[in-house]
Amino acid sequence: MYLRTIPFPPSVAFDDLGAELVAAALPKHGCLLARDLLDAATSAELIEGIDHAFDGFDSWSSAPETATFGPWFEPLQPEELSVHMTRPAMRAAGGVFTADSPCMFARWAELVHATGLFEIVAECFGEPPVTSLTKGTLRRVGAGDGVEWHQDGAFLGIESGAINVWVSLSDTERSPGLDIVPRRFDDVVPTGTHGARHDWSVGEGLIDVIAQDTPVQQPVFLPGDALIFDGLLLHRTAPEAPARPETRYAIETWFFRPSRFPEQQKIPLPL
Repeated sequence: MYLRTIPFPPSVAFDDLGAELVAAALPKHGCLLARDLLDAATSAELIEGIDHAFDGFDSWSSAPETATFGPWFEPLQPEELSVHMTRPAMRAAGGVFTADSPCMFARWAELVHATGLFEIVAECFGEPPVTSLTKGTLRRVGAGDGVEWHQDGAFLGIESGAINVWVSLSDTERSPGLDIVPRRFDDVVPTGTHGARHDWSVGEGLIDVIAQDTPVQQPVFLPGDALIFDGLLLHRTAPEAPARPETRYAIETWFFRPSRFPEQQKIPLPL
């Protein structure tokens, strides 16, 4: 196993977070951990909502012709058919689109503004950010679920300058967290090679090579902690381990500049 314990990722209390810290951290480290974006009660509330949204998705997907929708789940139905094709794969990896749950999307947008997160990202961008249908996700990941090694810039394009905010709602001492390569990359590393299962993912064999100089880190996230990163951070869902048998909940939101919104995302959504 290629893990080591060092002070990574760089962290700050969310109350002390500002756009200047984000702008300084990402080019140097690839990410910044903001502790305590959400309190324990809010994290618990969002976990309950995620369960409702997953139940709604599963009911719909098992019998779509007879499904009825409610505030916890109603799939957004754009004309772009490729969006609908991605939902089963996302669910298999432990995710449901946030925008497919009207209640959860509204509550999360409220929190993005109430915490000041929206203003921080807007200052980084120089314009109010938007998200997209397929890059805002409710996560419920059990042992063995999740996504393999990747950089989101491989399919978003690094020229978009997008910023991700991944908020853990669980304690990852007891549930699957994230594995991270703790270094800054200047570009997307080779994909689809070294045993990768997808053309956009990074093979375990290449990670073994990179880890010789930069051992992989597995930070501990507490409920309400937010990891902020861009499209070049090389990461994956932490694999199954006996010490982490619990389900991990999270909310992930990619923020985009409207002036540089990636064409392949197709569906921008205001927050």
